[in-house]
Amino acid sequence: MALSLVCEFIFQKVLPSDPYDTTGSQGYAVTWPEIVEICKLLARLGNDGALYQLVRSVRQSVRPKGRGTSFNPQQISDIAGRLEDLAQSRLPSKRFIRHPGYQIAVRAEAAAVRRAGRQQFIDLVEEAEGLPNVADSAFLLCLLVEAMPAREADLKRRCLEKVSELLGQIPTLRDRIDRYEALARVARDADSQLARSSLSSAMELTLQADTPDLHATQRRIVDMAFQLDPDLAAALVSMTEKDPATLAAAANTRRRLASLQLKERATKEGFESLTPDSTANTNLPRAAWMMLASLNSGKLTPVHINRTRPALRLAAELPMSQGYPILTFVVENAARRYAGTPHAAQYLRPLFQAGLVAADLSFALAQRSAGIAGTGSLLNGLLAEKGHELIPAGERERATEVIRKWFAEYVHDYLVICDPYFGPEDLQIIKLLMGKKSDCRVSVLTGRRHQEQLRVPRPWGDAYRDHWKQISDQPPPDTRILVVGKASTGDPPFHDRYVLTAGSGLRLGTSYRSMGLEKDSEISRLSAEEANHIEFEQLRRYLDLSQYEHRGEKLTYYLIDLI
Repeated sequence: MALSLVCEFIFQKVLPSDPYDTTGSQGYAVTWPEIVEICKLLARLGNDGALYQLVRSVRQSVRPKGRGTSFNPQQISDIAGRLEDLAQSRLPSKRFIRHPGYQIAVRAEAAAVRRAGRQQFIDLVEEAEGLPNVADSAFLLCLLVEAMPAREADLKRRCLEKVSELLGQIPTLRDRIDRYEALARVARDADSQLARSSLSSAMELTLQADTPDLHATQRRIVDMAFQLDPDLAAALVSMTEKDPATLAAAANTRRRLASLQLKERATKEGFESLTPDSTANTNLPRAAWMMLASLNSGKLTPVHINRTRPALRLAAELPMSQGYPILTFVVENAARRYAGTPHAAQYLRPLFQAGLVAADLSFALAQRSAGIAGTGSLLNGLLAEKGHELIPAGERERATEVIRKWFAEYVHDYLVICDPYFGPEDLQIIKLLMGKKSDCRVSVLTGRRHQEQLRVPRPWGDAYRDHWKQISDQPPPDTRILVVGKASTGDPPFHDRYVLTAGSGLRLGTSYRSMGLEKDSEISRLSAEEANHIEFEQLRRYLDLSQYEHRGEKLTYYLIDLI
Protein backbone atom coordinates (compact mmCIF):
# COMPACT_ATOMS: atom_id res chain seq x y z
CA MET A 1 0.00 0.00 0.00
CA ALA A 2 2.74 2.47 0.98
CA LEU A 3 4.74 1.79 -2.20
CA SER A 4 1.63 2.31 -4.34
CA LEU A 5 0.94 5.66 -2.67
CA VAL A 6 4.53 6.79 -3.25
CA CYS A 7 4.25 5.93 -6.95
CA GLU A 8 0.91 7.71 -7.25
CA PHE A 9 2.39 10.81 -5.63
CA ILE A 10 5.26 10.84 -8.14
CA PHE A 11 2.73 10.60 -10.97
CA GLN A 12 0.11 13.06 -9.72
CA LYS A 13 2.14 15.50 -7.61
CA VAL A 14 -0.71 15.77 -5.09
CA LEU A 15 -1.14 14.27 -1.64
CA PRO A 16 -3.03 10.96 -1.39
CA SER A 17 -5.75 12.77 0.58
CA ASP A 18 -6.37 15.23 -2.28
CA PRO A 19 -8.74 14.33 -5.13
CA TYR A 20 -7.43 13.65 -8.65
CA ASP A 21 -9.51 12.95 -11.75
CA THR A 22 -8.07 9.85 -13.42
CA THR A 23 -10.98 9.22 -15.81
CA GLY A 24 -9.81 8.96 -19.41
CA SER A 25 -6.25 9.50 -18.21
CA GLN A 26 -4.00 11.24 -20.74
CA GLY A 27 -0.92 10.25 -18.73
CA TYR A 28 1.15 12.20 -16.25
CA ALA A 29 3.93 14.80 -16.60
CA VAL A 30 6.89 12.79 -15.32
CA THR A 31 10.60 12.97 -16.01
CA TRP A 32 13.02 10.21 -16.95
CA PRO A 33 14.51 9.97 -13.39
CA GLU A 34 10.98 9.77 -11.96
CA ILE A 35 10.03 6.92 -14.30
CA VAL A 36 13.20 5.04 -13.36
CA GLU A 37 12.41 5.52 -9.65
CA ILE A 38 8.84 4.27 -10.16
CA CYS A 39 10.08 1.15 -11.97
CA LYS A 40 12.45 0.42 -9.07
CA LEU A 41 9.56 0.74 -6.60
CA LEU A 42 7.38 -1.53 -8.73
CA ALA A 43 10.02 -4.25 -8.47
CA ARG A 44 9.29 -4.33 -4.71
CA LEU A 45 5.49 -4.31 -5.02
CA GLY A 46 3.71 -7.52 -4.06
CA ASN A 47 0.11 -6.77 -5.07
CA ASP A 48 -0.40 -7.86 -8.70
CA GLY A 49 -3.46 -5.66 -9.32
CA ALA A 50 -1.70 -2.55 -7.97
CA LEU A 51 1.41 -3.44 -9.98
CA TYR A 52 -0.61 -3.58 -13.21
CA GLN A 53 -2.43 -0.29 -12.51
CA LEU A 54 0.87 1.53 -11.99
CA VAL A 55 2.45 -0.07 -15.05
CA ARG A 56 -0.52 1.21 -17.06
CA SER A 57 0.16 4.70 -15.68
CA VAL A 58 3.78 4.36 -16.84
CA ARG A 59 2.61 3.51 -20.36
CA GLN A 60 0.05 6.34 -20.41
CA SER A 61 2.80 8.78 -19.38
CA VAL A 62 5.45 7.52 -21.79
CA ARG A 63 3.00 7.18 -24.69
CA PRO A 64 0.35 9.85 -23.88
CA LYS A 65 -2.81 9.58 -25.93
CA GLY A 66 -2.99 12.25 -28.62
CA ARG A 67 0.43 13.77 -27.84
CA GLY A 68 4.06 13.11 -28.67
CA THR A 69 6.36 11.51 -26.13
CA SER A 70 8.94 13.51 -24.18
CA PHE A 71 11.27 10.50 -23.93
CA ASN A 72 13.98 9.64 -26.44
CA PRO A 73 14.17 6.23 -28.19
CA GLN A 74 16.86 4.90 -25.84
CA GLN A 75 14.81 5.82 -22.77
CA ILE A 76 11.67 4.26 -24.25
CA SER A 77 13.52 1.03 -24.98
CA ASP A 78 14.89 0.99 -21.43
CA ILE A 79 11.42 1.55 -19.93
CA ALA A 80 9.89 -1.22 -22.06
CA GLY A 81 12.68 -3.56 -20.97
CA ARG A 82 12.04 -2.76 -17.29
CA LEU A 83 8.32 -3.49 -17.70
CA GLU A 84 9.08 -6.79 -19.45
CA ASP A 85 11.42 -7.73 -16.58
CA LEU A 86 8.64 -6.93 -14.09
CA ALA A 87 6.24 -9.21 -15.97
CA GLN A 88 8.69 -12.09 -15.82
CA SER A 89 10.07 -11.63 -12.30
CA ARG A 90 7.01 -10.43 -10.33
CA LEU A 91 4.08 -12.13 -12.05
CA PRO A 92 2.06 -14.19 -11.50
CA SER A 93 2.14 -13.37 -7.80
CA LYS A 94 2.38 -16.32 -5.42
CA ARG A 95 0.01 -14.57 -2.99
CA PHE A 96 -2.76 -13.62 -5.42
CA ILE A 97 -4.15 -14.87 -8.76
CA ARG A 98 -2.07 -17.86 -9.89
CA HIS A 99 -2.82 -17.76 -13.63
CA PRO A 100 -0.76 -15.43 -15.89
CA GLY A 101 -3.53 -12.84 -16.46
CA TYR A 102 -1.76 -9.80 -15.00
CA GLN A 103 1.52 -10.99 -16.52
CA ILE A 104 -0.11 -10.90 -19.97
CA ALA A 105 -1.53 -7.43 -19.22
CA VAL A 106 1.88 -6.04 -18.17
CA ARG A 107 3.49 -7.56 -21.27
CA ALA A 108 0.83 -5.77 -23.35
CA GLU A 109 1.67 -2.46 -21.66
CA ALA A 110 5.37 -3.04 -22.41
CA ALA A 111 4.48 -3.84 -26.04
CA ALA A 112 2.51 -0.58 -26.25
CA VAL A 113 5.50 1.37 -24.91
CA ARG A 114 7.75 -0.37 -27.42
CA ARG A 115 5.16 0.12 -30.21
CA ALA A 116 5.33 -3.57 -31.03
CA GLY A 117 3.86 -5.00 -34.22
CA ARG A 118 0.36 -6.37 -34.72
CA GLN A 119 1.37 -10.03 -34.32
CA GLN A 120 2.52 -9.50 -30.74
CA PHE A 121 -0.90 -8.16 -29.77
CA ILE A 122 -2.64 -11.01 -31.61
CA ASP A 123 -0.55 -13.50 -29.62
CA LEU A 124 -1.46 -11.74 -26.35
CA VAL A 125 -5.17 -11.84 -27.26
CA GLU A 126 -4.93 -15.59 -27.92
CA GLU A 127 -3.31 -16.10 -24.51
CA ALA A 128 -6.09 -14.07 -22.87
CA GLU A 129 -8.79 -16.09 -24.61
CA GLY A 130 -7.10 -19.26 -23.36
CA LEU A 131 -7.51 -18.44 -19.64
CA PRO A 132 -9.65 -21.06 -17.89
CA ASN A 133 -11.71 -18.51 -15.94
CA VAL A 134 -14.33 -16.81 -18.17
CA ALA A 135 -14.60 -13.68 -15.98
CA ASP A 136 -10.81 -13.22 -15.93
CA SER A 137 -10.58 -13.79 -19.68
CA ALA A 138 -13.19 -11.07 -20.33
CA PHE A 139 -11.45 -8.67 -17.95
CA LEU A 140 -8.03 -9.30 -19.49
CA LEU A 141 -9.35 -8.70 -23.01
CA CYS A 142 -10.60 -5.30 -21.81
CA LEU A 143 -7.13 -4.48 -20.46
CA LEU A 144 -5.56 -5.48 -23.78
CA VAL A 145 -7.96 -3.23 -25.71
CA GLU A 146 -6.86 -0.35 -23.49
CA ALA A 147 -3.18 -1.02 -24.21
CA MET A 148 -3.51 -1.46 -27.98
CA PRO A 149 -2.50 1.46 -30.22
CA ALA A 150 -5.18 3.22 -32.29
CA ARG A 151 -4.00 1.51 -35.48
CA GLU A 152 -5.32 -1.84 -34.17
CA ALA A 153 -8.97 -0.74 -34.46
CA ASP A 154 -10.16 -4.01 -36.01
CA LEU A 155 -8.39 -6.12 -33.38
CA LYS A 156 -9.93 -3.96 -30.66
CA ARG A 157 -13.35 -4.49 -32.20
CA ARG A 158 -12.83 -8.24 -32.25
CA CYS A 159 -11.87 -8.22 -28.57
CA LEU A 160 -14.90 -6.13 -27.63
CA GLU A 161 -17.17 -8.56 -29.47
CA LYS A 162 -15.55 -11.48 -27.64
CA VAL A 163 -16.01 -9.78 -24.27
CA SER A 164 -19.70 -9.16 -25.07
CA GLU A 165 -20.04 -12.85 -25.88
CA LEU A 166 -18.33 -13.97 -22.65
CA LEU A 167 -20.36 -11.72 -20.34
CA GLY A 168 -23.41 -13.98 -20.51
CA GLN A 169 -21.30 -16.94 -19.36
CA ILE A 170 -20.03 -15.31 -16.14
CA PRO A 171 -21.82 -16.97 -13.21
CA THR A 172 -21.10 -14.48 -10.41
CA LEU A 173 -23.22 -11.32 -10.28
CA ARG A 174 -20.43 -9.10 -8.93
CA ASP A 175 -17.99 -10.30 -11.60
CA ARG A 176 -20.55 -9.63 -14.31
CA ILE A 177 -21.13 -6.07 -13.02
CA ASP A 178 -17.38 -5.37 -12.92
CA ARG A 179 -16.88 -6.71 -16.45
CA TYR A 180 -19.73 -4.64 -17.87
CA GLU A 181 -18.16 -1.59 -16.21
CA ALA A 182 -14.72 -2.45 -17.67
CA LEU A 183 -16.26 -3.00 -21.12
CA ALA A 184 -17.97 0.39 -20.99
CA ARG A 185 -14.71 2.10 -20.01
CA VAL A 186 -12.67 0.69 -22.89
CA ALA A 187 -15.47 0.95 -25.48
CA ARG A 188 -16.05 4.70 -25.00
CA ASP A 189 -13.81 5.71 -27.89
CA ALA A 190 -14.25 2.69 -30.17
CA ASP A 191 -18.01 2.03 -29.82
CA SER A 192 -20.04 4.54 -27.82
CA GLN A 193 -23.26 2.58 -28.34
CA LEU A 194 -21.67 -0.51 -26.79
CA ALA A 195 -20.44 1.63 -23.90
CA ARG A 196 -23.96 2.98 -23.30
CA SER A 197 -25.60 -0.45 -23.36
CA SER A 198 -22.88 -1.86 -21.07
CA LEU A 199 -23.49 0.88 -18.50
CA SER A 200 -27.22 0.21 -18.61
CA SER A 201 -26.64 -3.52 -18.11
CA ALA A 202 -24.22 -2.86 -15.24
CA MET A 203 -26.66 -0.56 -13.45
CA GLU A 204 -29.52 -3.03 -13.94
CA LEU A 205 -27.42 -5.80 -12.39
CA THR A 206 -26.49 -3.67 -9.36
CA LEU A 207 -30.20 -3.36 -8.59
CA GLN A 208 -30.50 -7.13 -8.24
CA ALA A 209 -28.36 -6.87 -5.10
CA ASP A 210 -28.93 -3.39 -3.68
CA THR A 211 -26.24 -3.50 -1.00
CA PRO A 212 -24.02 -0.68 0.29
CA ASP A 213 -20.89 -2.31 -1.16
CA LEU A 214 -22.30 -1.67 -4.67
CA HIS A 215 -22.97 2.03 -4.10
CA ALA A 216 -19.44 3.04 -5.14
CA THR A 217 -19.92 1.03 -8.35
CA GLN A 218 -23.22 2.80 -9.01
CA ARG A 219 -21.55 6.19 -8.57
CA ARG A 220 -18.82 5.23 -11.05
CA ILE A 221 -21.46 4.10 -13.54
CA VAL A 222 -23.29 7.43 -13.23
CA ASP A 223 -19.97 9.31 -13.62
CA MET A 224 -19.07 7.43 -16.79
CA ALA A 225 -22.58 7.82 -18.23
CA PHE A 226 -22.53 11.58 -17.51
CA GLN A 227 -19.28 11.93 -19.48
CA LEU A 228 -20.87 10.14 -22.43
CA ASP A 229 -24.25 11.87 -22.24
CA PRO A 230 -25.90 13.63 -19.26
CA ASP A 231 -29.28 12.34 -20.47
CA LEU A 232 -27.98 8.77 -20.25
CA ALA A 233 -26.90 9.39 -16.64
CA ALA A 234 -30.37 10.74 -15.83
CA ALA A 235 -31.97 7.67 -17.44
CA LEU A 236 -29.80 5.34 -15.34
CA VAL A 237 -30.73 7.21 -12.17
CA SER A 238 -34.43 6.97 -13.03
CA MET A 239 -33.91 3.21 -13.49
CA THR A 240 -33.02 2.96 -9.78
CA GLU A 241 -36.21 4.81 -8.76
CA LYS A 242 -38.71 2.39 -10.29
CA ASP A 243 -38.65 -0.24 -7.55
CA PRO A 244 -39.34 0.58 -3.86
CA ALA A 245 -36.86 -2.20 -3.02
CA THR A 246 -34.00 -0.09 -4.43
CA LEU A 247 -34.55 3.10 -2.46
CA ALA A 248 -30.97 3.16 -1.17
CA ALA A 249 -29.60 2.91 -4.72
CA ALA A 250 -31.98 5.65 -5.89
CA ALA A 251 -30.85 8.04 -3.17
CA ASN A 252 -27.18 7.23 -3.86
CA THR A 253 -27.35 7.77 -7.62
CA ARG A 254 -29.63 10.82 -7.33
CA ARG A 255 -27.09 12.58 -5.10
CA ARG A 256 -24.28 11.71 -7.51
CA LEU A 257 -26.15 13.03 -10.54
CA ALA A 258 -27.07 16.24 -8.70
CA SER A 259 -23.40 16.78 -7.79
CA LEU A 260 -22.29 16.19 -11.40
CA GLN A 261 -24.91 18.62 -12.72
CA LEU A 262 -23.88 21.20 -10.15
CA LYS A 263 -20.20 20.78 -11.08
CA GLU A 264 -21.02 21.24 -14.77
CA ARG A 265 -23.07 24.34 -14.04
CA ALA A 266 -20.41 25.90 -11.80
CA THR A 267 -17.73 25.09 -14.41
CA LYS A 268 -19.62 26.56 -17.36
CA GLU A 269 -21.58 29.41 -15.78
CA GLY A 270 -19.49 30.14 -12.70
CA PHE A 271 -20.32 30.08 -9.01
CA GLU A 272 -22.24 33.32 -9.44
CA SER A 273 -25.02 31.28 -11.11
CA LEU A 274 -25.59 29.38 -7.84
CA THR A 275 -27.48 30.48 -4.76
CA PRO A 276 -27.84 28.80 -1.38
CA ASP A 277 -31.53 28.16 -2.18
CA SER A 278 -30.72 26.44 -5.48
CA THR A 279 -28.06 24.07 -4.12
CA ALA A 280 -28.57 21.27 -1.65
CA ASN A 281 -26.04 21.67 1.17
CA THR A 282 -24.62 18.19 0.57
CA ASN A 283 -24.27 18.57 -3.21
CA LEU A 284 -22.21 21.77 -3.49
CA PRO A 285 -19.26 20.48 -1.41
CA ARG A 286 -19.23 17.27 -3.48
CA ALA A 287 -19.30 19.31 -6.70
CA ALA A 288 -16.43 21.50 -5.45
CA TRP A 289 -14.42 18.39 -4.56
CA MET A 290 -14.98 17.06 -8.10
CA MET A 291 -13.84 20.41 -9.51
CA LEU A 292 -10.71 20.24 -7.36
CA ALA A 293 -10.03 16.74 -8.76
CA SER A 294 -10.33 18.13 -12.31
CA LEU A 295 -8.11 21.10 -11.40
CA ASN A 296 -5.41 18.84 -9.95
CA SER A 297 -5.41 16.65 -13.06
CA GLY A 298 -5.29 19.58 -15.49
CA LYS A 299 -8.76 18.98 -16.90
CA LEU A 300 -10.00 22.26 -15.45
CA THR A 301 -8.19 25.49 -16.32
CA PRO A 302 -7.76 27.91 -13.37
CA VAL A 303 -10.05 30.94 -13.64
CA HIS A 304 -9.65 34.55 -12.50
CA ILE A 305 -9.99 34.91 -8.75
CA ASN A 306 -13.02 37.18 -9.16
CA ARG A 307 -14.97 34.25 -10.61
CA THR A 308 -14.47 32.25 -7.41
CA ARG A 309 -15.49 34.97 -4.95
CA PRO A 310 -19.18 33.89 -5.02
CA ALA A 311 -18.04 30.43 -3.91
CA LEU A 312 -16.70 31.96 -0.69
CA ARG A 313 -20.12 33.44 0.06
CA LEU A 314 -21.72 30.04 -0.52
CA ALA A 315 -19.15 28.34 1.73
CA ALA A 316 -19.86 30.87 4.49
CA GLU A 317 -23.44 29.57 4.68
CA LEU A 318 -22.25 26.02 5.41
CA PRO A 319 -20.67 24.29 8.41
CA MET A 320 -16.88 24.18 8.24
CA SER A 321 -16.84 20.46 7.38
CA GLN A 322 -18.99 21.18 4.30
CA GLY A 323 -17.36 24.49 3.40
CA TYR A 324 -13.85 22.99 3.42
CA PRO A 325 -14.00 21.45 -0.14
CA ILE A 326 -15.21 24.78 -1.54
CA LEU A 327 -12.51 26.80 0.24
CA THR A 328 -9.85 24.28 -0.85
CA PHE A 329 -10.89 24.64 -4.48
CA VAL A 330 -10.79 28.45 -4.29
CA VAL A 331 -7.28 28.45 -2.79
CA GLU A 332 -5.89 25.83 -5.20
CA ASN A 333 -7.43 27.63 -8.19
CA ALA A 334 -5.73 30.88 -7.16
CA ALA A 335 -2.38 29.16 -6.53
CA ARG A 336 -2.39 27.46 -9.93
CA ARG A 337 -3.52 30.63 -11.71
CA TYR A 338 -1.07 33.11 -10.19
CA ALA A 339 1.96 31.18 -8.87
CA GLY A 340 5.14 32.53 -10.44
CA THR A 341 3.37 35.50 -12.03
CA PRO A 342 3.53 39.23 -11.20
CA HIS A 343 0.00 38.89 -9.74
CA ALA A 344 1.14 36.52 -6.99
CA ALA A 345 1.77 39.35 -4.54
CA GLN A 346 -1.57 40.95 -5.43
CA TYR A 347 -3.72 37.85 -4.95
CA LEU A 348 -1.87 35.01 -3.23
CA ARG A 349 -0.24 36.92 -0.38
CA PRO A 350 -3.56 38.42 0.87
CA LEU A 351 -5.25 35.03 0.44
CA PHE A 352 -2.53 33.35 2.48
CA GLN A 353 -2.65 35.99 5.18
CA ALA A 354 -6.47 35.83 5.32
CA GLY A 355 -6.19 32.09 5.87
CA LEU A 356 -3.74 32.64 8.71
CA VAL A 357 -6.00 35.24 10.33
CA ALA A 358 -8.98 32.88 10.05
CA ALA A 359 -6.96 30.04 11.57
CA ASP A 360 -5.70 32.27 14.39
CA LEU A 361 -9.22 33.50 15.07
CA SER A 362 -10.61 29.96 15.12
CA PHE A 363 -7.81 28.88 17.45
CA ALA A 364 -8.42 31.83 19.77
CA LEU A 365 -12.16 31.11 19.89
CA ALA A 366 -11.48 27.45 20.61
CA GLN A 367 -9.08 28.44 23.41
CA ARG A 368 -11.63 30.81 24.89
CA SER A 369 -14.37 28.20 24.68
CA ALA A 370 -12.14 25.67 26.45
CA GLY A 371 -10.95 28.22 29.01
CA ILE A 372 -7.31 27.98 27.84
CA ALA A 373 -5.05 31.03 27.83
CA GLY A 374 -2.75 31.57 24.84
CA THR A 375 -2.08 33.54 21.70
CA GLY A 376 -1.85 32.78 18.02
CA SER A 377 0.79 33.91 15.55
CA LEU A 378 0.73 35.37 12.03
CA LEU A 379 3.20 34.31 9.34
CA ASN A 380 4.47 36.08 6.25
CA GLY A 381 6.00 35.02 2.91
CA LEU A 382 5.78 34.58 -0.91
CA LEU A 383 7.51 35.32 -4.19
CA ALA A 384 7.11 36.79 -7.36
CA GLU A 385 12.01 37.52 -20.58
CA LYS A 386 12.22 38.46 -24.16
CA GLY A 387 13.71 37.95 -27.69
CA HIS A 388 14.69 34.48 -28.90
CA GLU A 389 14.17 31.42 -26.73
CA LEU A 390 15.88 28.12 -27.54
CA ILE A 391 13.84 25.29 -26.05
CA PRO A 392 16.03 22.18 -25.63
CA ALA A 393 14.53 18.72 -26.03
CA GLY A 394 13.02 17.51 -22.78
CA GLU A 395 12.13 20.99 -21.46
CA ARG A 396 8.44 21.03 -22.27
CA GLU A 397 7.52 23.07 -19.21
CA ARG A 398 9.90 25.84 -20.25
CA ALA A 399 8.16 26.16 -23.64
CA THR A 400 4.77 26.22 -21.95
CA GLU A 401 5.87 28.91 -19.52
CA VAL A 402 7.23 31.19 -22.29
CA ILE A 403 3.95 31.02 -24.21
CA ARG A 404 1.83 31.32 -21.06
CA LYS A 405 3.67 34.51 -20.01
CA TRP A 406 3.27 35.98 -23.50
CA PHE A 407 -0.47 35.25 -23.38
CA ALA A 408 -0.75 37.00 -20.00
CA GLU A 409 1.26 40.04 -21.05
CA TYR A 410 0.10 40.74 -24.61
CA VAL A 411 -3.14 38.97 -25.55
CA HIS A 412 -6.35 40.87 -24.90
CA ASP A 413 -9.27 40.75 -27.35
CA TYR A 414 -8.16 38.21 -29.92
CA LEU A 415 -5.52 35.65 -30.87
CA VAL A 416 -4.59 34.35 -34.33
CA ILE A 417 -2.87 30.96 -34.59
CA CYS A 418 -1.32 30.08 -37.94
CA ASP A 419 -0.04 26.51 -38.17
CA PRO A 420 -0.35 24.48 -41.39
CA TYR A 421 -0.05 21.32 -39.27
CA PHE A 422 -2.64 22.18 -36.63
CA GLY A 423 -4.83 19.21 -35.68
CA PRO A 424 -7.23 18.26 -32.85
CA GLU A 425 -4.29 17.48 -30.52
CA ASP A 426 -3.07 21.09 -30.91
CA LEU A 427 -6.15 22.37 -29.07
CA GLN A 428 -3.89 22.16 -26.00
CA ILE A 429 -2.56 25.65 -26.86
CA ILE A 430 -6.11 27.06 -26.68
CA LYS A 431 -6.58 25.33 -23.34
CA LEU A 432 -3.35 27.04 -22.21
CA LEU A 433 -4.75 30.39 -23.37
CA MET A 434 -7.92 29.85 -21.32
CA GLY A 435 -5.84 29.88 -18.17
CA LYS A 436 -5.00 33.52 -18.89
CA LYS A 437 -7.62 34.96 -21.27
CA SER A 438 -10.82 32.92 -21.23
CA ASP A 439 -12.88 35.65 -22.98
CA CYS A 440 -10.49 36.02 -25.92
CA ARG A 441 -11.62 35.34 -29.52
CA VAL A 442 -9.42 32.77 -31.28
CA SER A 443 -8.92 32.25 -35.01
CA VAL A 444 -6.90 29.29 -36.27
CA LEU A 445 -5.52 28.84 -39.78
CA THR A 446 -4.49 25.31 -40.71
CA GLY A 447 -4.04 23.15 -43.79
CA ARG A 448 -6.52 20.74 -45.36
CA ARG A 449 -3.79 18.30 -46.36
CA HIS A 450 -2.70 17.80 -42.75
CA GLN A 451 -6.26 16.91 -41.70
CA GLU A 452 -6.38 14.30 -44.43
CA GLN A 453 -2.94 12.93 -43.52
CA LEU A 454 -4.02 12.68 -39.87
CA ARG A 455 -7.22 10.94 -41.06
CA VAL A 456 -9.27 13.25 -38.85
CA PRO A 457 -12.78 11.72 -38.91
CA ARG A 458 -15.39 13.72 -40.80
CA PRO A 459 -17.15 15.92 -40.08
CA TRP A 460 -13.98 17.60 -38.85
CA GLY A 461 -15.90 19.94 -36.59
CA ASP A 462 -17.22 17.02 -34.53
CA ALA A 463 -13.70 15.57 -34.23
CA TYR A 464 -12.32 18.88 -32.90
CA ARG A 465 -15.24 19.40 -30.51
CA ASP A 466 -15.01 15.81 -29.23
CA HIS A 467 -11.28 16.20 -28.58
CA TRP A 468 -11.89 19.44 -26.67
CA LYS A 469 -14.32 17.58 -24.37
CA GLN A 470 -11.60 15.00 -23.70
CA ILE A 471 -9.04 17.57 -22.55
CA SER A 472 -11.24 20.10 -20.74
CA ASP A 473 -14.39 20.13 -18.64
CA GLN A 474 -14.94 23.80 -19.55
CA PRO A 475 -16.48 25.19 -22.74
CA PRO A 476 -13.84 26.58 -25.14
CA PRO A 477 -13.40 30.28 -25.85
CA ASP A 478 -15.01 31.72 -28.98
CA THR A 479 -12.88 29.80 -31.47
CA ARG A 480 -13.08 29.59 -35.27
CA ILE A 481 -10.85 27.13 -37.12
CA LEU A 482 -10.31 27.69 -40.84
CA VAL A 483 -9.03 24.71 -42.79
CA VAL A 484 -7.51 26.04 -46.03
CA GLY A 485 -6.00 24.18 -48.96
CA LYS A 486 -5.49 24.08 -52.69
CA ALA A 487 -8.35 22.28 -54.39
CA SER A 488 -5.96 19.85 -56.12
CA THR A 489 -3.55 18.92 -53.31
CA GLY A 490 -4.91 20.32 -50.05
CA ASP A 491 -1.64 22.19 -49.45
CA PRO A 492 -2.17 25.46 -47.54
CA PRO A 493 -0.93 28.78 -48.98
CA PHE A 494 1.03 29.54 -45.79
CA HIS A 495 4.03 27.70 -44.33
CA ASP A 496 5.26 29.27 -41.08
CA ARG A 497 3.83 28.99 -37.60
CA TYR A 498 2.73 32.10 -35.71
CA VAL A 499 0.62 33.17 -32.77
CA LEU A 500 -0.43 36.80 -33.22
CA THR A 501 -2.40 39.48 -31.44
CA ALA A 502 -2.69 43.24 -31.69
CA GLY A 503 0.84 44.65 -31.87
CA SER A 504 2.70 41.47 -30.87
CA GLY A 505 3.41 37.94 -31.94
CA LEU A 506 5.55 34.82 -31.67
CA ARG A 507 7.13 32.72 -34.40
CA LEU A 508 7.16 29.06 -33.37
CA GLY A 509 9.82 26.71 -34.69
CA THR A 510 7.48 23.73 -34.34
CA SER A 511 3.90 23.02 -33.31
CA TYR A 512 3.10 23.65 -29.66
CA ARG A 513 2.14 20.01 -29.11
CA SER A 514 5.70 18.80 -29.87
CA MET A 515 7.68 21.74 -28.51
CA GLY A 516 10.23 20.79 -25.86
CA LEU A 517 9.76 17.06 -26.39
CA GLU A 518 12.09 15.09 -28.66
CA LYS A 519 13.86 17.91 -30.56
CA ASP A 520 15.26 21.37 -29.83
CA SER A 521 12.93 24.15 -30.98
CA GLU A 522 12.80 27.94 -30.99
CA ILE A 523 10.34 30.64 -30.02
CA SER A 524 11.02 34.11 -31.48
CA ARG A 525 9.38 37.33 -30.32
CA LEU A 526 8.08 39.50 -33.20
CA SER A 527 8.19 43.27 -33.12
CA ALA A 528 4.89 45.15 -33.37
CA GLU A 529 5.73 46.05 -36.98
CA GLU A 530 6.52 42.43 -37.91
CA ALA A 531 3.40 41.09 -36.19
CA ASN A 532 1.13 43.62 -37.90
CA HIS A 533 2.70 42.94 -41.31
CA ILE A 534 2.25 39.17 -40.99
CA GLU A 535 -1.32 39.43 -39.73
CA PHE A 536 -2.66 42.09 -42.08
CA GLU A 537 -0.50 41.68 -45.18
CA GLN A 538 -0.12 37.88 -45.25
CA LEU A 539 -2.86 36.16 -43.26
CA ARG A 540 -5.90 38.46 -43.00
CA ARG A 541 -7.03 37.60 -46.56
CA TYR A 542 -7.49 33.96 -45.49
CA LEU A 543 -9.09 34.82 -42.16
CA ASP A 544 -11.63 37.00 -44.03
CA LEU A 545 -12.26 34.28 -46.66
CA SER A 546 -11.47 36.86 -49.35
CA GLN A 547 -8.60 34.99 -51.09
CA TYR A 548 -10.05 32.47 -53.56
CA GLU A 549 -6.87 31.32 -55.30
CA HIS A 550 -3.14 30.95 -54.75
CA ARG A 551 -0.67 31.02 -57.62
CA GLY A 552 -3.42 30.23 -60.10
CA GLU A 553 -4.95 27.37 -58.09
CA LYS A 554 -8.36 27.49 -56.45
CA LEU A 555 -8.47 27.50 -52.65
CA THR A 556 -11.06 25.63 -50.59
CA TYR A 557 -12.16 26.61 -47.09
CA TYR A 558 -13.72 24.51 -44.32
CA LEU A 559 -15.01 26.43 -41.30
CA ILE A 560 -15.18 24.90 -37.82
CA ASP A 561 -16.79 26.59 -34.81
CA LEU A 562 -15.35 24.96 -31.69
CA ILE A 563 -18.25 25.96 -29.46
